[in-house]
Amino acid sequence: MSKFTASHQSFSSEIASTPPYHGVAFLGLSHKEDKKGKILTAFDETTSSGKLIHSLLQSSTREIALLNLVRAVPKDANGKLRYPSSREKEEGREILKEEIKNYAPQLIFLCGKEVADCILKQPKVVKIDDGLYSYGATKLLPIEHPSYIAVYRQKYKHEYIDKILTLMRKYAD
Repeated sequence: MSKFTASHQSFSSEIASTPPYHGVAFLGLSHKEDKKGKILTAFDETTSSGKLIHSLLQSSTREIALLNLVRAVPKDANGKLRYPSSREKEEGREILKEEIKNYAPQLIFLCGKEVADCILKQPKVVKIDDGLYSYGATKLLPIEHPSYIAVYRQKYKHEYIDKILTLMRKYAD
């Protein structure tokens, strides 16, 4: 069974190992709340994306971090969940850059188009191959958001998990 952690803050509070962290991370967009207003951790098991990621984690022996780019629950004036603003995403990118520098994860899966677009447009991100990028020594891999697979492509769930596990073996020693 894999070791994994999730947090509202940063790698430093998420990773149970001693730095430098050389594992794998999944990066989502932002936190969500449950019906009682409790802030959920990244890829919480009660969400469709969290259920899929947690079933993937049970198939891995790697140390894995579960993160969100925006470390808060973005809401509109009516208290409804909204997409994060450019400023919120920029703040999240700055935190992520420091975390990559301090903890050196080997591989970060960028979950969904919003996250991939936000991260891959940074000047120090280099395209290595079709679909594979790097930021320093950290490899970045955009993937379909797990909630998309869980909700709209359920019959491909096992293929998705197998693909992620194969990519982990390939790009994260």
